Amino acid sequence: MRLVLANVQKADSQQADYSFTRTSVRSDLNADGSVKKRYPEVVVQVTPLSRRRAEDTSWLAEFPEALEYKKVGEEEIAGRVTWVLECSPRAGYRARSLRARVFEKTRGRVWIDVADSQLVRVDAAVFDTVNIGWGMAAKIQKGTRFQIDRRKLPDGAWLPESQTIRFAAKVMLVKSLAVEESARFSGYRRP
Repeated sequence: MRLVLANVQKADSQQADYSFTRTSVRSDLNADGSVKKRYPEVVVQVTPLSRRRAEDTSWLAEFPEALEYKKVGEEEIAGRVTWVLECSPRAGYRARSLRARVFEKTRGRVWIDVADSQLVRVDAAVFDTVNIGWGMAAKIQKGTRFQIDRRKLPDGAWLPESQTIRFAAKVMLVKSLAVEESARFSGYRRP
C-alpha cells in the first residue's frame, strides 16, 4: 500500500500540469438521507494557472498503516485487471493527526491496478461516529461514505475521474450537516 500511496501522490502532483473540467453537484440531505435541497450543477474549467494551492493531504500518509488489507478477488475495470482488497482498521492503531482519526472507524474496499500499482477505486464507509477534538470540534457520523474513481489517461498519467462523499456531521456541538457532494473530472489535456 505504501507504493500505491506514493503513486497516488505523484499522480496528484501531475494533475497540476493539466487543464480539465470539474463538474460538481451538492445536495443537502434530510436525516433519513433523502434530498432536502439540490444546488445547481457547477462546471469549472480548471487550468494550471487557476489552480489554488492544494489542500494539506499529509494525513493521507497514515492510510497504509491505519488499515489492514485482505485480497478478496480480482475484477476488470475499464479493461484493466485490478486486485480487490477489503480494508478495516488495524487493531491498536492510533491516528497521529486529527483528520486521520476517520481511519480508525472506516471499512471498505480498494481496487488496485495490477500492472501499474495504482489506486483505481475506493468505496469506504465510517461504521461508527468519529469524534474530532473529543467531539467538541466535530463529530463525523456513522454512515459517512466516500467513493473515488481514477483512470489512466492515454499519456499514462492516473488522475481522478469522479468522487462522491455523503456525510453527516455535527460541528462545534451546534451545527448539524448532512451533505452529498459529487464531482466528475473530464477533458484532461496539457496546455
